[in-house]
Amino acid sequence: MAVDLRGIFAYWESIGVFDIVLPFFLIFAVSFSILETTKVFGAAGKKINALVAAVIGVLFVQNNYLVGILQAFIPNVAMFIIVILMVFLVAGTFLGEKGPAKDSVFGFVAVIAIAFVVWALLVNPPYTSWFPSYYFDDQTVATLVLVGIFIFVIWFVTKPTSGTKGWETFTKAVKDLWGK
Repeated sequence: MAVDLRGIFAYWESIGVFDIVLPFFLIFAVSFSILETTKVFGAAGKKINALVAAVIGVLFVQNNYLVGILQAFIPNVAMFIIVILMVFLVAGTFLGEKGPAKDSVFGFVAVIAIAFVVWALLVNPPYTSWFPSYYFDDQTVATLVLVGIFIFVIWFVTKPTSGTKGWETFTKAVKDLWGK
């Protein structure tokens, strides 16, 4: 017997699981954990915290505007988390274990990893109103990218080795950001 998952999700949508139940559970869980952590009601305990969190959850889901904002916001946050994880995955693929020889290339690999993840996001994007190809044809965009790569390589090769700490400062900032 085959299970039609799309049918199940369509049924859940028709009975309000995505508009009422899930937003209620999310708001209830967040407000309950905040009330438990902050001990706003003191010795009153979990029952009062649960009651207040349930009231907050019910009042939240009765406002369709707030539910709509939540339904638009949470997938965007999830997408941002996936993008960050992909940057870590791509950078980790090139860096592997941290070693003294790899410290000098960490910043370069991080920039390349970020560029590849951005490129992967922009392959056939549904949101092209801000992307340069909206204003330029494909050949112009490719030329601009190629010129940018050439400028970066020329800068990287000809940069002074002493006197400036720009690259070292950048790689240290990226290492601090990623916990390396």
